[in-house]
Amino acid sequence: MALTFAADITDRPQVDAVAASVRDAFGAVDILVNAAGTNTCERTLDTMSPEQWERVIAVNLTGVFHCVQAFLPLLRQRGGVIATIVSTTAILVSPGGGSHYCAAKRALVSLNESINMEQGRHGVRACAILPGEVDTPLIDKRPTPTSPERRATMLRPGDVAEVVHFVATRPPRVAISDVVIWPSAQVAGIHRV
Repeated sequence: MALTFAADITDRPQVDAVAASVRDAFGAVDILVNAAGTNTCERTLDTMSPEQWERVIAVNLTGVFHCVQAFLPLLRQRGGVIATIVSTTAILVSPGGGSHYCAAKRALVSLNESINMEQGRHGVRACAILPGEVDTPLIDKRPTPTSPERRATMLRPGDVAEVVHFVATRPPRVAISDVVIWPSAQVAGIHRV
């Protein structure tokens, strides 16, 4: 059985309502994947507005907090896995990512470590997955359009999904705290963000 819900992860009551619906339908959660993200065209401190900063932090960081906290009781039922899609900008700040985006992504790595430290004794394992460039609609928000040739070298969403599947299917004795996955062209220095 599959159920779908639409919710704004920056709105805690909406997230709580989804968690309650999932609890009523399934009783527990085996895996929570935090994959929402946003960015703006204005990516430097002198060009972005306070509202743009707040929105990016709200979606990319606070939204993950809301989801983790709301679903934590359900994850603890059977020892679930939390997979959070972060970004390589968490470890390699880039002007292409933007100040707000990079700050939120770096904070997610710390949040992930805190989840493992606090919830590992309850059987909950968390993994921060840090992909390099992924060909998704978020690329369309870049200040300069990305060429089709460059997009062809990027990771695909399925590449990241395979990592999530690998992390989620390890036995309970295995905790993978973070995974970095790069497009070959990006790690080779052919493309820089």
